[in-house]
Amino acid sequence: MKDLTCLFLTMNLVPWAEYHKKMMLEAIGDYPLITISRLPMEGLPGIQIRQGAEQSHDKIFQMMLVGAKMATTDYVAMVEDDMLYSKDHFELRPPLDTFGYNWNRWVMFTWDEPMYSFKRRYCNGCSILPRLELIDALEERYAKYPNGIPHLLAGEVGYPKVEKALGVKVRKSMPMYSKTPVVQIQHTYGTPGYGRAKPDPTKDTMDLEERKTRRRHGMIRAYEIPKWGRAEDLIKNFK
Repeated sequence: MKDLTCLFLTMNLVPWAEYHKKMMLEAIGDYPLITISRLPMEGLPGIQIRQGAEQSHDKIFQMMLVGAKMATTDYVAMVEDDMLYSKDHFELRPPLDTFGYNWNRWVMFTWDEPMYSFKRRYCNGCSILPRLELIDALEERYAKYPNGIPHLLAGEVGYPKVEKALGVKVRKSMPMYSKTPVVQIQHTYGTPGYGRAKPDPTKDTMDLEERKTRRRHGMIRAYEIPKWGRAEDLIKNFK
């Protein structure tokens, strides 16, 4: 199946880059790879292009559009530096008019008790996206917001809540499930979340760094999952 290109986005800030690179290359195998990074990266096949130091959710979608236009395959798969993928994740395919999201995603926090938790939601790093539909969706967004997508509206393509708020076409999306779980590492090196449009200072911290660790586990929790083993062992690669 050579109809998919992997788009790897990284700001080169996470300290586990070498471990992630090893696991990423094992998972993607022979699929074409386009890397969009702040710094040059050794040992990666395919095309590498640079991005600036700005960290924002809008910047992620800008770089997705750049990568999608460089690729030539029917699909692109988003790859992020805080995600551990399985080979069968990259074998998932939605229809060519539908954005697909792998919901077999387990999250682990670097700041809390080593534990996996499961929560059904859209996650950009778990997406398998029809390339031409992605280009069309992002170009529509930037035609409406030429100065950048507002932070609170910068969400996944095909997520009805986001697209209705943006005032753009609501596109088809679907959940998919790989046989092997994908693991997402929640950490403090990423873009800070700004939370609600009108946060309550008496209930919600205003400190952007503190906001990075305010996430909560999903209700389905586990200390061990297939392929990745025990959380207490896996988390050692992310310290």
